Amino acid sequence: SLPYQIEQWDSIGGKGTVWVKMPTITGNSTQEIIMYWGKSGVSSLSSGSNVFNSANGYASVIHLGDSLTDEIGTTTPANSSTVATNGLIGRARTFASGQGIQCGTAITGLPTGSGPFSTGVWIRSATSGTDILGWGLQQSSQKKVVMQLVSPPRINLDCWFGGANVTGAASIPLSEWTHIVHTFQSSGPKLYVNGVLDASSGSGTMQLQSPSRYDIGGWAGTYNFVGDMDEARISNVVRSADWVKLEYENQKPLQTLVGGIVPPGSAFSVSPTSVTMNESTSTTLTAQAGGAQKVYWIYKKGAQETLLATDQLTYAYIAPRITGNDSAIIQFKALFTGGTQTVDVPLTVLDTVPDPAFTLVPSTTQWDGRQTMTVTANITNLAAMQSAGFGTLNYKWSVSGVAVIKQASNGTLTLTRSQGSGPMIVTLIIDNGGTPVSQSTTITVQEPASDAWVQRAPDANEKPVNGQFFARDPGTGLGTIFYNGTQSGTPDTVFLKVYKTPNGGSETLETTQRQALVGGAYAFTAPVTAGLNTFRVVYGTTTGGVDTNLATVTDLVCGDAFIIEGQSNALATDNSALNDTTTTNKWVRTYGLTSGWGYAISKGNDRQLGLWGWYLANRLVANNNLPVCIINGAAGGTRIDQHRPNPAGRGLPGAGNVYSIYANLYNRVVGAKLSHGIRGLLWHQGEQNQGSGGIDPDYDYKFYQQYFVDISAAWKQDFPNLRNYYFFQIWPAACGDQSRNDQLREVQRTLPRLYSKMKMMSTHGFVPGSSCHYEPAGYQVFSDRIGPLVEQDVYGVEPATPKTAPNLQQAWFTTPAK
Repeated sequence: SLPYQIEQWDSIGGKGTVWVKMPTITGNSTQEIIMYWGKSGVSSLSSGSNVFNSANGYASVIHLGDSLTDEIGTTTPANSSTVATNGLIGRARTFASGQGIQCGTAITGLPTGSGPFSTGVWIRSATSGTDILGWGLQQSSQKKVVMQLVSPPRINLDCWFGGANVTGAASIPLSEWTHIVHTFQSSGPKLYVNGVLDASSGSGTMQLQSPSRYDIGGWAGTYNFVGDMDEARISNVVRSADWVKLEYENQKPLQTLVGGIVPPGSAFSVSPTSVTMNESTSTTLTAQAGGAQKVYWIYKKGAQETLLATDQLTYAYIAPRITGNDSAIIQFKALFTGGTQTVDVPLTVLDTVPDPAFTLVPSTTQWDGRQTMTVTANITNLAAMQSAGFGTLNYKWSVSGVAVIKQASNGTLTLTRSQGSGPMIVTLIIDNGGTPVSQSTTITVQEPASDAWVQRAPDANEKPVNGQFFARDPGTGLGTIFYNGTQSGTPDTVFLKVYKTPNGGSETLETTQRQALVGGAYAFTAPVTAGLNTFRVVYGTTTGGVDTNLATVTDLVCGDAFIIEGQSNALATDNSALNDTTTTNKWVRTYGLTSGWGYAISKGNDRQLGLWGWYLANRLVANNNLPVCIINGAAGGTRIDQHRPNPAGRGLPGAGNVYSIYANLYNRVVGAKLSHGIRGLLWHQGEQNQGSGGIDPDYDYKFYQQYFVDISAAWKQDFPNLRNYYFFQIWPAACGDQSRNDQLREVQRTLPRLYSKMKMMSTHGFVPGSSCHYEPAGYQVFSDRIGPLVEQDVYGVEPATPKTAPNLQQAWFTTPAK
């Protein structure tokens, strides 16, 4: 008998999945497999280890079915929340973000040294930008094999500078089963997709070690794969192209390699002989094919043929949504020993479901960008769609032309704020399961020349702390100190005294406020003048005309506050400059997430501004005689999508800290009591978005603009007095994947068209320290270039010469020759 393993046996449903080890596969011929089942008293000889073992090159075989077992015994798979589901072959596993299978962290028996080895798996992914599986050692050169689904969807093998690295070219369709095999030997790696060689590379080496780890659904305990997976296999041999092709043909959906059980008799027919049906309905066709070795159901439309099903004598055809009546052929085809027979069933599908018909109705066509407005979909055939059973609609709103703060709720788009002026195009796409229908309307946006300063409401027990920075209202030049709380006892009054010390001068009493307690509570609001002054605040009680000091807060200043955000060139600490925690400027402050208020430094702890942030702050103080606070919330090596806020709460980092960058920045700004004090935001980011390493199913530059618009909408909501954006366009050929550097830089160059108060600064010509970062002299150029733009907006200092690069408006060829 042949070695076999029963992976699944459904006696009620009449289905089984059986792996059979064939001693030889002969091409261009028919081989019979005789099966026996149903006899009582006979023990099953099903054994995975007899079918899959080291004798035929396997190091690990995991079917990913209802039970998680390595048929070779090399690993011990431990499930982390994945769920069994109907798979490609028997049962499979469904993975959500954060769910995976840990097969061990000290495994012996996986391939070692420089190979040879092969890794294979079936995937049906819902998204790209994920790790499928990985084995080896974490973050160790040439000692790991990590299979990734990158964007646009294609396969990449990350072997940490190893010779097995290879990137595929074939587009991987999402939500469809795809077979992937990666092989490696000294002559180089090969990557197969659906049985066909997709990519290869030159010779190289690996340094795989034992023991090692193995993860399915991610790598090194971080699970991010979303979708289904089946048949994960690692081999100690290089699988040949023929082996990979045969494996794919045997296991693929609608496989044509192995036939079903041969039905008895000789009848051959299909019922019904013709079909007329409505769209989105189903009909069942039934065939007889006695003696057929293989049967197929095929959809034929003109010269196009689509395989619908194999190895079944009944087929339920579901008519798709269509526009206009449609005709085709459903063909039943059977393969016999003596040849092939077919039956054609004429098919007519009737268009019976109406598509959405609607117009867009804006509440105004002239918007000031400040008052809330709406755009509503007026659907004119809703009753007809509901009558046809297709009244459930899908809505997709979008806005172009200006950056806005918006919220969509099915048929209504609410716009609460614009950050730019000009034509705004609002587009809605609606579908009810059929062809999407699109409508657009144009609204003219004209923002006011200026906006009033929004005052922050203080906390009930808010008090200043030593070293605190207060943001000035640019309209009055004043900051506000809040001193609120409750007082025990029965004093006649409580008081707040504010003392002022000019730079280089002597302290004088600025103001004294007194008030009676109301229910034991007090609330002082003390204005302070912006400038190079420090303030001291004294709180106390007065009884019988005698003042008693109870609390003193010192070293308070008032000026302008800014944010720096982005990745490593915004952080600006990755350079040859030494950490310096002692050089400070009393007029340059920041707020650390753990250390709180203090004098800022260039680099070295959580009060660092980064080099160019430090240079810029000192420049602004020296040139404008006002204190400056900068909070640098940048995070190195990050994509723009990693800077998004958490929809569940701005200050929440989210599962896996996916929203931690925004949360940390938000918590620092709010903790500093500067949510209403931020004047401008400086952004340098994009090196990590030059390729396709993001979470979206295409190159990152295609999504970059919308990410920035959405993130800036959150900033504007959380920091309502934020007026000005200063955007550094990344350097040409910046570090990382440069495959779409020019496209990303063009998106960045044109981003200011959406904003009324954004200035773009090209870094072309800056002195780089390497392909990634800049040395101190280069970061000094950052400050020198961006400083005049900040001074122009915030301090009214007009530069004598232009400070930004020419902004190309149009380019064309002068001759047909191009």
